[in-house]
This record gives sequence, C-alpha cells and structure tokens, in this order.
Amino acid sequence: MLNLKRLVMISRPLYYLPVLVLFAGGLTASHTATFLGLSILAAFFLTLPMGLIVYGVNDIADRESDSTNPRKGGADGTILHAGETEKLKKAVFLTTIISLFTFLATQQYGVFIAASIICLFAYTYSVPPFRFKTRPVLDSLSNGLWGVAVLLTGYWANVLGPYLPLPSLRLISIVFLCVTAYHILGAAMDYEVDRANNDSTICVALGKTNALLLCSLSFLACAVLVGTRSLLISCCLLVCALLVFIGCRYNSPKAVRRIAATILFLIPITVVLVVT
Repeated sequence: MLNLKRLVMISRPLYYLPVLVLFAGGLTASHTATFLGLSILAAFFLTLPMGLIVYGVNDIADRESDSTNPRKGGADGTILHAGETEKLKKAVFLTTIISLFTFLATQQYGVFIAASIICLFAYTYSVPPFRFKTRPVLDSLSNGLWGVAVLLTGYWANVLGPYLPLPSLRLISIVFLCVTAYHILGAAMDYEVDRANNDSTICVALGKTNALLLCSLSFLACAVLVGTRSLLISCCLLVCALLVFIGCRYNSPKAVRRIAATILFLIPITVVLVVT
C-alpha cells in the first residue's frame, strides 16, 4: 500500500478548505441536527477519503496526460509513479467501501446517499465509457452535481433515519452554478494541454474566451440568486465574475491560474466572515 504522506498528496489537501466551507454551509442551513458528533464523521469523509476517491481515480485515468501537464506534480495534483497505479486502485476501493459502510452503520442514510453520488461522480467523470471529463458541458454540469452532493453531506450530516429534508432550490442552484463555474475555470487552466491531447472539454469545445465568458456569467447568476440575503457574498461573487471577465482579455495560462487561485480562497474566506 502507499504510505499516508503519498495518499494525502494524491487527495489534494489544497481543496479541503473550500469543500469544508461548502459542507459547513449545508450544515448551517439545516435545522434538523440530532447528534452533533456525527457531523465530524461526515466532515472527515470530505477531506482525505473523498479526495482520495475523486482525485485518485482521476490520477489513474489521466496518468499519461498528467505527465505533460505543467500544473501537475504539486498542489494541483500529483503524477503517479510506475507501480503506483494498482496500489492506488486498492486504496480507492477500500476507502469507498469503508466510508459507505460507516454511514450505513451509523444510520446516516442521507450522507450515505450523498457520498454514493460523490463516488459515482468520481468514476463517471474520469473513467470510460462515461468519462464526462471529455464530454463538453457534461464535464462542468457533473462537477456542479458533485458540489450539490457536498452541500447535502453537510445538510444531512446530523440527520438519522430515512426522512431527508431538502435545502431550498435557491441554495442548491447557487452551489450548482458556483461549482460549475469553477470547473469551467479549471478547464481553462488546462486548455492548452487538453487541446494538445485531443481531450474535448467544455473549454476546448467553446474556445477559451467563450468558456471564460460563460464562467463569468455563471458567477454573475450566483450573485443575483444570493441578492440582498448576504451583500458580502453577493459582492464576492461579483468580484469573481469581474476577475474571470478580465481573464477573457488577459487569458494567458499564468493569468488564469492566478484568477483561479484567488477565487478558490476568496469565496470560502467570505463565507467564513459572514458566518462569524
């Protein structure tokens, strides 16, 4: 088996913060808490276990193309060494089975459903014959669905039994659009590599500038949906839309990476400020 340090690297800890903030948003929006300790279990799943499942499967499927991607090999994803693939497959399988069984055993049926959606996303996004990653529009929409599943993990974290309340359609729409937008931005970062490898992502299909415009409009739609309910979050989303729009003019790989990094931490920090 791979050692713990290597597994953590594969799980991309850089993304733990925004994911946990999304989880916290779902937890805060829920008014059905029973045993608060169960939320810790659900939150932990969204760190190393979920990262290992989602990004581990992706790293296995993209091992060859990742070797030519300048973003890989650090915080944005590792490059698997020879002989690591089979070990990682076993680690992903065990992590999936243990996580899902744990939620069933604790009667967190809602979290079990949300976690199952996340695991299904990990497989269908990266692995043929589905491989939504290379199916324009579906690549971004499937990421939006994953974001909603993370939200529901928080919303249902303290709910025991089969009765599962749902968050408002507005909240679901905001999360769906926001995560979809960030995926488009991520596809823009990989535009040159994906085009060279003949991977038809949403950015390759629409063109980099058009994809960034769509991303900017998605953040703008999120800001409109939030409205006056939280002016700080609305302003944050407007800033995100503006940054991406600027990226349409200065769309070098370096500029897009800087915009993506800014947005990755700008939204979570804004949400934390609102909550506190």
